[in-house]
Amino acid sequence: MEKIVSKLLKDEESFEKAAKTLYFHADLNGDHIVDYNEFRHEIYKMSDDLNLAKPNDDEIKQIIKRVDANRNKKIEYNEFKVFLKDLFTEISNS
Repeated sequence: MEKIVSKLLKDEESFEKAAKTLYFHADLNGDHIVDYNEFRHEIYKMSDDLNLAKPNDDEIKQIIKRVDANRNKKIEYNEFKVFLKDLFTEISNS
């Protein structure tokens, strides 16, 4: 998994495709914004897929607080990309 993540970080076009796919997969109701419940659901799925520990609700709230640049308690696509890049960077550096 680390090799895939590392490749995505090196290839901006591939990263953009992956980020869009993951974001629109997370957007369960199709409104182009990922709300708290959708984000939590996607975080749990990504945790399983990446074999990482699932964060608890307080940790997810902290992630949202850190990622949600405009403080609307929703994760928009550009915010999601920043989160994903940070997550992938952390994974590739571990």
